[in-house]
Amino acid sequence: MSWFERKFFKFSLKNLVFFALMWLMVGFTTGTETLMGPVRWIASIAREMKWGKGVEDVTVKFVIVLFVFGSCVISVWLVRTVIKTKLRHVKVGIPAIVLLATFGALYFWLNPQVFGADTGLVEEIVADARFTIGPYPTKERLISLKERGYTAVISLLHTAVIPFEPKLLADEQKAANEVGIEIIHLPMLPWVSENKQSLDKIKALAESGKGRYYVHCYLGKDRVNVVKRIIENVRASVGTEYPDSIISSRKMRNTTSFERGKIYILENEIYLTPFPTDEEYLGFILAGSVKQVVSLLDPDNPDDSIWIEKERKLLAEFQLLFDLFPISLSRYNPQEVLEMTQKTWLLPRPLVIHGFRSPSFRTEAFIQAFRSNLPPLPPSLFIEPLQRGEVEVIAPNIAAGPRPNGPEFGGFLYLRGVREFAYLGNPDSLESKEDSMITNQAGLSWQVLDPHSQGLFDKLAKGGPWYVYGPFLSSVREELESRFGPPIPENIRFVPKASKKTKPAKLEKQEPKISAEKRPKTSQSEGVSLPQRMVSFTFDFVERSMPDLKSIILLGPLFMLYGGIGGAFAGRLRIIKKVRTPYTRKVFHFYIFSMAGILHLSFGLPAVVLFGSIISLCVLYATYRGNGFPFYEAMARPTDEPHRTFYIIVPLITTALGGGITNLFFSKFAFIGYFVGGWGDAVGEPAGTKWGKHKYKVPSLLGVPASRSLEGSTAVVLVGFFVAFLGLFAVGIPLMKALFVGLVCGIAGAAVEAVSTHGLDNLTIQVAASATAYFLLV
Repeated sequence: MSWFERKFFKFSLKNLVFFALMWLMVGFTTGTETLMGPVRWIASIAREMKWGKGVEDVTVKFVIVLFVFGSCVISVWLVRTVIKTKLRHVKVGIPAIVLLATFGALYFWLNPQVFGADTGLVEEIVADARFTIGPYPTKERLISLKERGYTAVISLLHTAVIPFEPKLLADEQKAANEVGIEIIHLPMLPWVSENKQSLDKIKALAESGKGRYYVHCYLGKDRVNVVKRIIENVRASVGTEYPDSIISSRKMRNTTSFERGKIYILENEIYLTPFPTDEEYLGFILAGSVKQVVSLLDPDNPDDSIWIEKERKLLAEFQLLFDLFPISLSRYNPQEVLEMTQKTWLLPRPLVIHGFRSPSFRTEAFIQAFRSNLPPLPPSLFIEPLQRGEVEVIAPNIAAGPRPNGPEFGGFLYLRGVREFAYLGNPDSLESKEDSMITNQAGLSWQVLDPHSQGLFDKLAKGGPWYVYGPFLSSVREELESRFGPPIPENIRFVPKASKKTKPAKLEKQEPKISAEKRPKTSQSEGVSLPQRMVSFTFDFVERSMPDLKSIILLGPLFMLYGGIGGAFAGRLRIIKKVRTPYTRKVFHFYIFSMAGILHLSFGLPAVVLFGSIISLCVLYATYRGNGFPFYEAMARPTDEPHRTFYIIVPLITTALGGGITNLFFSKFAFIGYFVGGWGDAVGEPAGTKWGKHKYKVPSLLGVPASRSLEGSTAVVLVGFFVAFLGLFAVGIPLMKALFVGLVCGIAGAAVEAVSTHGLDNLTIQVAASATAYFLLV
């Protein structure tokens, strides 16, 4: 028996076929991630730094060799695990997970119309008016190209890139035949081929001076850039010049959505969009005719402030006008939104206004106010019901629903924008008198309206925003919806008084002035629930934290592999190398928290959420396997008997809670919590185990004895200070300030760790370190 067979698996036809299939699937999945990650980054760096083509090709080929070797090693490891295990769920589960990841990668490649917006696919006329670089064309795009007078579509897809490019090429040819536009197939392979024949034909087309062509590959990054250089060289050699008006970007009016959501055309050359990706910024704004960008993000929200500063610097560099019209959840003011939309008419066009995602409460509010000239009530703010039932927005400035309880007038409804209350009922009834007293004490406008008089409709037609309720509501609700609905108007309903030569239209009604004494109270003691008071934070937080489908497909398998390798390594240390659990547990701790910090800085919170979810599944699987499973033994301390599993689950939950709290309140410095918690706490326990002589007891759940040491706490301070300083300095904090704040973060982390209940320090250290950095630097 050979060394390989002893170490991994026996050579047999069955095993070799299984390995070949596994390698094929692993290779396809990891190849997708390699192409979209390292290869793409290298190609971008090479062009920015103007490397020669030879240097770029050699570098990419080296990455490809590493990928082939790495995918082979991974496949051998997985096949060995499946063959050697006696557990049926492992024998079936590993191939099933690999197959699922493969299908995900295949879906990614076969659906460029779904994922194209985030792969650099922007349409632009490259060297002259005859060649347009763009994404893989759908049938709708082919129709548009024909209508715009294109001679042919040049496809650079290669049939050797199986299984997706042959299918995409066949689909494209079929659609082109139906549309009646020619496909010129000039196949190219980047880095591994000279592509001389295809490039010669492109050069001949460029030199001919005839025809108009649309050129595409799949990613719009590598093959098309080679074509772009050829066309630019031909243009330079013949000395052709074209006016700037010919070299134009993709037109916003021809686009219905960005990656983060829908695009709304509010008025001629006024566009309401989600926050553009970097590629969308390049293709639609920076390379286009946009004259001003307006952001609806809130600078007082730490998450938003990061995006705002990035955008401000980018637009300043390109000398484009930028302004903030912040719409805040925590201080939502419908009158301010109305004033913002009225100012919009005066701004230079083409004008792009954006929130973060679309639709969202911000885009809903802006559309409502812009098209109705009324203070808006976004429907998405009223998903949560009142205690007595659901609230429905029936017009831009009108919501209708059940009778609120006392605190809901000045709490739930006021926070969502309601400023006036209309009671449709008997003015002498007990509930009418009670509601009048409650709203009067809160400083709110409340009145009884006759549902059968024209005065009701005259009142509701302006001002507000209104909340309409009462026993007679049902008798007029249908007519209210018919007259004033829908909640989000499809067209502009008024004649704008503002133009480029006039001032904004005069407001119909000013925001009511409420004294500090009479401002609605929303404390929990008056009955407003915690979810109601936190709604302004949670809407944005949940929206921003969810990973998209592309991230799940591309990063999910990598995170699963990362967790598996980390667990296997920690388990090997514990079982094979006999390393003590305090060390193996913290090795994995360090391994996970470090990656979370890197992901947060590189890709943002959604990547961290995806990573944390997958790692949590790995840890839960280890607890399912229990005693004797190497990964479990690497995490379960013998000193935690008889509750070893409990002290794995509780830290897992508190880690998630700590990450959630730091991102909710201190997101700009959440990575400091990851690093101080991951490094400082990871060093503290092993240091205390090895050198701890001055021990002290700490509280513990379930009565398990727990102690820490001054030596371990000192290690937490020193290492926490070191990593906090490095993290702060890396994101641009000045040296001396980074040293000071880093030291305080290390001390804060060690202080809460020293007094935290056994099992809860993963939460307290994260929050303490992140909060310290936030309050010292913001």
